[in-house]
Amino acid sequence: MAVISDHDRDSLHVLPLSIIPLESHLFQQMRMVKNVHLESVVELFGGEDTGSGQIKVEALGSAYDSIPNADIAMLNKLARLNSYDVYSLRILLRKQGVNVDEGELSLSEGKQRELTHHMRTFTRPLVSFVYGDELAADENVDLMSLFSHPDVKRARQKLVALSDKLGIPLENVPKFLGDYGDIFLSISYYRQSFLGVVPILKEFQESIEEIKTNRLLQHDRNRIDTCMRVRGVFTDMTASMRQRIKTFEFGSQNIWVDIDAAKFRKFSELVRNNHTMLGGVLCALSLKLDAWRKTFPDRQFGGPMKRVEFIVNDMQQGLDKFRKPRVSGTTMPGAASVELRRARSA
Repeated sequence: MAVISDHDRDSLHVLPLSIIPLESHLFQQMRMVKNVHLESVVELFGGEDTGSGQIKVEALGSAYDSIPNADIAMLNKLARLNSYDVYSLRILLRKQGVNVDEGELSLSEGKQRELTHHMRTFTRPLVSFVYGDELAADENVDLMSLFSHPDVKRARQKLVALSDKLGIPLENVPKFLGDYGDIFLSISYYRQSFLGVVPILKEFQESIEEIKTNRLLQHDRNRIDTCMRVRGVFTDMTASMRQRIKTFEFGSQNIWVDIDAAKFRKFSELVRNNHTMLGGVLCALSLKLDAWRKTFPDRQFGGPMKRVEFIVNDMQQGLDKFRKPRVSGTTMPGAASVELRRARSA
């Protein structure tokens, strides 16, 4: 088994093929990655000095005549997934009937430590309940350790009380705490990823305003309309992200009002049911906006004409699936919309 780097393990758009049960050993050192057009390709090699050598799945058969048909079929399934973050993969691979070692679908230890700050917003009520307000306010506490390895001796009385509230045996409380920590680690992961693209999105929106008022472009209605459509899709995507994060923040506080196992299970299902949507939106946003930042690192790089060209040729590609009504600040598909409304009114 190839060693998976922390970068790949924590990425939204990289899938190390070594974790997938493929027949050919050819793929052990390869990755499936999404490009700026949101296409999934197999990366044959990659590095700062060599660049990235990529090939589409449909071209693999011509390049390598020894690849089993079953592997090509599997790669085609993987190519259709919208995100390669570990939380989306847990759900999507199971739906595809792909058996993967659960240990491979977890964030790196470094990322888990990094997310501790984001987790505090969501986990403070539980830490306060079990360990007291003082520990809940301690910025140096390893939250994941508290959840995965609770100090039963120190907090036995509160853990017994928690056991009674949840209606589960005391010996099952550590598993509950582990699940609780994992759920909020996932929310923190998506929240951090979202906060990372917000400043770049602001720069992009400012560029759109400059493009709209540029005298040379004012008569090129098609190009201006394309830029406005891309901005509109990004606006809907970010509004939807903000709505879900606010719902999760509210829910994390609300579940501790008369907590019971059914209430936590319902909230957990709500979060997990949104993993693939969150992963897909963030994968697209981060790829598009990272490419924008690399191409135009500041206002001195590229004028309005260059920026319009990049939006038309690269930014708009692959965004059709994110247009309304699939992703919107106020409209969501069926059950997800109902569940979010219920969470806010609970």
